[in-house]
Amino acid sequence: MGKKAMRWLDVVKEASKKVAKGTGLKAILPIAKKEWTLIKSGKHPTKMVATGPAPKRKTGKRRKSGKRKTRKTRKRKSKRHRKK
Repeated sequence: MGKKAMRWLDVVKEASKKVAKGTGLKAILPIAKKEWTLIKSGKHPTKMVATGPAPKRKTGKRRKSGKRKTRKTRKRKSKRHRKK
Protein backbone atom coordinates (compact mmCIF):
# COMPACT_ATOMS: atom_id res chain seq x y z
CA MET A 1 0.00 0.00 0.00
CA GLY A 2 1.34 3.42 -1.00
CA LYS A 3 1.36 6.69 0.83
CA LYS A 4 -1.89 8.58 1.27
CA ALA A 5 -2.05 12.00 -0.45
CA MET A 6 -2.88 14.78 2.02
CA ARG A 7 -3.57 18.51 1.87
CA TRP A 8 -3.06 21.02 4.70
CA LEU A 9 -6.77 21.08 5.54
CA ASP A 10 -6.87 17.29 5.73
CA VAL A 11 -3.98 17.35 8.20
CA VAL A 12 -5.71 20.00 10.35
CA LYS A 13 -8.99 18.04 10.36
CA GLU A 14 -7.17 14.87 11.34
CA ALA A 15 -5.32 16.67 14.14
CA SER A 16 -8.59 18.11 15.45
CA LYS A 17 -9.97 14.58 15.78
CA LYS A 18 -7.02 13.61 18.01
CA VAL A 19 -7.67 16.31 20.63
CA ALA A 20 -10.67 16.78 22.92
CA LYS A 21 -13.86 18.23 21.46
CA GLY A 22 -14.12 21.99 21.85
CA THR A 23 -10.36 22.57 21.64
CA GLY A 24 -9.51 25.78 19.79
CA LEU A 25 -7.40 26.16 16.66
CA LYS A 26 -4.53 27.67 18.67
CA ALA A 27 -3.99 24.26 20.25
CA ILE A 28 -4.59 22.22 17.09
CA LEU A 29 -2.42 24.11 14.58
CA PRO A 30 0.98 23.47 16.25
CA ILE A 31 0.25 19.73 16.24
CA ALA A 32 -0.80 19.84 12.59
CA LYS A 33 2.24 21.95 11.66
CA LYS A 34 4.67 19.35 13.05
CA GLU A 35 3.02 16.63 11.01
CA TRP A 36 2.83 18.84 7.90
CA THR A 37 6.59 19.54 7.98
CA LEU A 38 7.24 15.78 7.98
CA ILE A 39 4.83 15.31 5.07
CA LYS A 40 6.35 18.20 3.07
CA SER A 41 9.88 16.90 3.54
CA GLY A 42 8.81 13.41 2.44
CA LYS A 43 9.87 11.75 5.71
CA HIS A 44 6.36 10.79 6.90
CA PRO A 45 5.92 7.00 6.67
CA THR A 46 2.28 6.91 5.52
CA LYS A 47 1.43 10.31 4.01
CA MET A 48 2.58 12.52 1.15
CA VAL A 49 1.65 15.94 -0.26
CA ALA A 50 -1.30 15.85 -2.66
CA THR A 51 -0.58 17.18 -6.13
CA GLY A 52 -2.99 18.47 -8.73
CA PRO A 53 -5.79 21.01 -8.56
CA ALA A 54 -7.44 21.68 -5.22
CA PRO A 55 -11.05 20.60 -4.75
CA LYS A 56 -13.58 23.22 -5.87
CA ARG A 57 -15.30 25.21 -3.16
CA LYS A 58 -19.02 25.91 -3.06
CA THR A 59 -19.99 29.37 -4.23
CA GLY A 60 -22.68 31.40 -2.49
CA LYS A 61 -25.89 32.50 -4.13
CA ARG A 62 -25.64 35.89 -5.78
CA ARG A 63 -28.27 38.56 -5.41
CA LYS A 64 -29.75 40.12 -8.48
CA SER A 65 -28.27 43.53 -8.96
CA GLY A 66 -30.22 46.55 -10.04
CA LYS A 67 -32.82 48.84 -8.66
CA ARG A 68 -35.40 47.37 -6.31
CA LYS A 69 -39.03 47.75 -7.35
CA THR A 70 -41.12 50.18 -5.36
CA ARG A 71 -44.77 51.04 -5.43
CA LYS A 72 -45.45 53.86 -7.88
CA THR A 73 -48.56 55.26 -6.23
CA ARG A 74 -49.32 55.73 -2.58
CA LYS A 75 -52.63 54.61 -1.20
CA ARG A 76 -54.74 57.51 -0.04
CA LYS A 77 -56.49 57.29 3.27
CA SER A 78 -60.25 57.47 3.24
CA LYS A 79 -62.01 60.51 4.66
CA ARG A 80 -62.79 58.69 7.90
CA HIS A 81 -59.11 58.12 8.74
CA ARG A 82 -57.76 61.56 7.89
CA LYS A 83 -56.75 63.90 10.68
CA LYS A 84 -59.01 66.87 11.28
